[in-house]
Amino acid sequence: SHLSSDPESAINILEDLTKCVQKGIAVEIERANEEIAFQATVRKDMAALVENYTCADESLNTTEAKRTEYWESGGEFGRR
Repeated sequence: SHLSSDPESAINILEDLTKCVQKGIAVEIERANEEIAFQATVRKDMAALVENYTCADESLNTTEAKRTEYWESGGEFGRR
């Protein structure tokens, strides 16, 4: 076969294929990171809206909590 008689050609083909695959993967990773960042922004914005709604008026008539959870994150404690 042509490739077995010309190892340099086979190496060039593999290098071209590697570059092509790496470029495609880089684009997909970038898209995934953009989507993750967008979703994180949406969650933070929603949390701020809910916090302002529930915490702004302490006399707001609310239902009893079904459960209360405590957690620690980075040395900070929280409750929900």
